[in-house]
Amino acid sequence: MEMKKYVPQIKEMDGTVFWTEFGNHSRIELKNSSFGIGKVNIGLQKFDDNNKQVAYVNAYLDFDKAMVLANDILAGKFARVAAEMHQKDGNNMVAIYKQPGGQSAEKAGREDGKPLYREFSISHGKLWIISCQEGPGQVSKTGGFMPDGKYEKKVSVGLSNESLKAMALMIQAEYQAYRTAQFNNLLIKELFKLIIKGIKLLIRILGKALGLKIDVEKEITYLNEQED
Repeated sequence: MEMKKYVPQIKEMDGTVFWTEFGNHSRIELKNSSFGIGKVNIGLQKFDDNNKQVAYVNAYLDFDKAMVLANDILAGKFARVAAEMHQKDGNNMVAIYKQPGGQSAEKAGREDGKPLYREFSISHGKLWIISCQEGPGQVSKTGGFMPDGKYEKKVSVGLSNESLKAMALMIQAEYQAYRTAQFNNLLIKELFKLIIKGIKLLIRILGKALGLKIDVEKEITYLNEQED
């Protein structure tokens, strides 16, 4: 008899979450809360049988790395690499992708005074296993982060082929929406500047036609204050 996968019930979800998927006693979520600093936030959550969170680990991917990851998944690269590795290693779990990261000692604020090391990885067995783990770290000579001891927290979520592709599609879609919004905001600001210039010119023309002395900058400031 096949065992039913345990899926916790989440009553409320952060408004920055743009995609989520449940595993067995676990959940993965993608968040746009770090888009302002050019990163995709990936959070992995672990639950016990009483629906209580027992672990939560974050990973952060720079936009360029997140977009390459999404493209490689959708282009079938991960599936091809996994198939080739399974031919050599059988059905054993094979590591496909790993992205290290972390925080400086100052930002991490650990009791041991060490930097925080984070690692985001994707492996394949019967499912695609998405993992985030963290623990004490150290800074390499090139400025990157390396582990310095055993991991203190690790959370993994199993995804099907369809769910992995959905994750990749949502990364692409949310990134494109963010970039479009940035472009639109910039366009609106430039359009507003042109409108203000047009109003200033119109006021000057009317002032000359009516023989009036008008302080254009003062009038524009007054109009802006009325708008506020």
